[in-house]
This record gives sequence, structure tokens and C-alpha cells, in this order.
Amino acid sequence: MLKKLVFILAAVTLFVLALPAAAQSQAPGPIAAALNDLSSRVGRTLALSDLQNWTWEQNVFPNAGLGCPKPGTLYADVQTGGFKFLLTYDGIQYDYRVSNDQRVVVLCNSDAAPVSTAACPPPGDAGYITPRLQLGVQAQVTIDGDSIPNNVRSIPGTSGTYLGEIPPGGVFIVLEGPQCSQADKLVWWRVDYNGLIGWTVEGQVENGQPDYWLEPLGATPVPTPGAATAIVSSNASQVQVLSSFVTPIGITTLSPDGKWLASGGVDGQLTLLNTETGATVGTVLAHPVSVTGLAFSPDSTLLATGSADGQTQLWDVTATGAQVRFPLQGHTASVDALLFAPSGGLLATGSADGRVILWDVNLGLAVAQLTGHTGTVTRLMFSADGSLLLTTDSGGTTRVWGIRPAGTG
Repeated sequence: MLKKLVFILAAVTLFVLALPAAAQSQAPGPIAAALNDLSSRVGRTLALSDLQNWTWEQNVFPNAGLGCPKPGTLYADVQTGGFKFLLTYDGIQYDYRVSNDQRVVVLCNSDAAPVSTAACPPPGDAGYITPRLQLGVQAQVTIDGDSIPNNVRSIPGTSGTYLGEIPPGGVFIVLEGPQCSQADKLVWWRVDYNGLIGWTVEGQVENGQPDYWLEPLGATPVPTPGAATAIVSSNASQVQVLSSFVTPIGITTLSPDGKWLASGGVDGQLTLLNTETGATVGTVLAHPVSVTGLAFSPDSTLLATGSADGQTQLWDVTATGAQVRFPLQGHTASVDALLFAPSGGLLATGSADGRVILWDVNLGLAVAQLTGHTGTVTRLMFSADGSLLLTTDSGGTTRVWGIRPAGTG
């Protein structure tokens, strides 16, 4: 029922904005004067729900300067009651001083807002629901008797610009959050619904009970990329997000069969995820330093990783994770490019040492070294039949390698 009420109230936003700020929360009435001044400075009418954060304290100041005297200005030397409001909007914190009678409104200063460490929801605040969503997961708008869509807004607040809506059962990806709006005790998440990106509400406490409007899909399978329709010119306009994952900061690659997502972190961790379920299959410390290169074999059963210290590892990929097959030692600097030959039996690695090494993946041995590049080898490419290998370095030199036919010069 609350969801329906909020949906209806969205249609009368202008009326709500006309109310005094004190009517929207438990903030003292003089905060309205600070909001009005800030609205004139930013060029739009602001409500408390538009703010990223706000705090207030009441004081008795030593004079009419309200604790923020302006140079060259004389103030009555009498104690003056008033408020200090810290309003954070669009990443800027505004320090306002307002007298009790609201006749004096002073913007003391403004500066970049400090990074907030406050939890959302605040610990112990029963006015908020307990969030069930997480970053990177798929979720949907709950289907209930109301069958009302969730509005999507430009900022985490009911007065944010309306961008569109997600229908009941509509599936989306969670991009950011949670953010809590203090005035109405709402928990917001930034989501991507088929390209519609904005903030939407997870739910609200009604009569002391949580009323969830969004629900995570958890491990619900998403369409398998390998089994999906091939993307061609005639259907390219239908392309949409099938799944989304939170991976360590570093590099990622997708297996040719679309089943595995491998992620190499700057901390040396290798994470393998199943794209069909969204589940993390396993995480191992692949290298003692940053992972700098990843490559799957054509049949998706092998994975090669390169690192900043010149090491290469060859891994078997199974349903239980990645298990090391061979360490491949030969480079003396960062391994930045890795590629399997179309046959799958040969791996090429390119390094900042200027060399390309060809490895037999069944024996774990180097079978050839290609020299001549003076910069970091940044790109490798085999021809479709595996007869040619293209290499490019950071200096812009490209070489094509192959085996000359017998009897040629």
C-alpha cells in the first residue's frame, strides 16, 4: 500500500516541494531559510531529500555574526540564538548559519564534502529496511497485488528528476548503492534497466514491517552467451545486458564458449566465475604481483595468466575452479600479451622484454623465441588457420611471422 501511496505522491511533487522543510522531516523550521538560499545559488528548488547529507545544531552565538563574521562588518554585541546547518549537495558541503527568527541567513563557507563513512542504513535505525540487494547482482521489481512499477530518478530522492520506470517483474543490474534519504527513510540503489540508468527504491518500513519493492534474483540463471542468438547487423538493436559481475580491480576475459569469466587482480588473485549462474567458482593467488595478461584456449579448457614479474602460469579450467598445470618461466619482464593458437596446442606470450615465446601447452616447454622488438609486445594475433602470427610493440612496430615454404628465398 505504501508503494502505491509514494507512486501517487510522485505526481504531486511540486506541491510537496512547496511545503516548509520542517514538514518533510524532524529538522528545525529555520532549515527552510538555508534551503531557499541554496536553491537560489544552484538554480533549482531543493528539498531535504535532494541533499546527500544534512546535519544541524542549535547554538547561542556571542554576537549577531552567528559565529561566522564577515570582514569589515560590525555586529551587535549581544548573544544571538541560531542554528548551524551543514547541507551537502552535489558533492559540496555548505555551512549555513540562520538566526532563530530567520532574519539572518549567512553562507559561512562551502567546500568539497568530506567522504562519508556513515552506513546506510544507520546501525540501529529501525526506520529503514534491511537491504537485500548487492552491487553487481541481478534483481527485479516485485510482483504483488498493486502491480505498480518502480520509478527511476536522477538522484537518490523522491524529488529527483523522473527518468522512467521499471515494470513489475522487470529485471535490472545493480550498479551502485545503497543510499539513504533521511527525510522519508528510503533505501535507494542505482540500477541499469535495459539502458535506463538511475536510482530506484528498494522499499520502506510500513507499520513497523519491511515492505520490499525489489528482490534479488540470486543465482537465477541468465541466458548463456554461447547459446544465445548470434549478434548480427539485423538484430544489433536488441542487444542488452545479460549479466553483470563485481570483479577485482584488474583485467578480465571471457572464455570462447561464453561459460567462464576470468578476472586477474592487481593483487595477483585469479577469480573464475560461471556466467550461467553468476557464481564465483574459485579464487586463488595466481601470482605474487599484479596479473597483467589473460587468455583462454579455443576449447575453453585452459587459461593462461601473465604477471608483472615476467611469470606465466597455465591453468586447467574445471567446474570446481582453476588448477595450475604448468609454470612457464622464460620472460624477464612483465607479460602483457597472451594468445593461444587456433589449434589450442601452442601458446604465444609477449613481454616488456621485447620477446615473444611460443610454448607447447602439453609439455609446458618453450619451443621457440621470437626476438627483434625493442618495445613492450602489446598485441598478438594468429591467422584463422594458424599459419601466421602478428606481433605489435609499444613503439608501433608490427611484425608478421610464419614458416617460409620450402625452396623460397
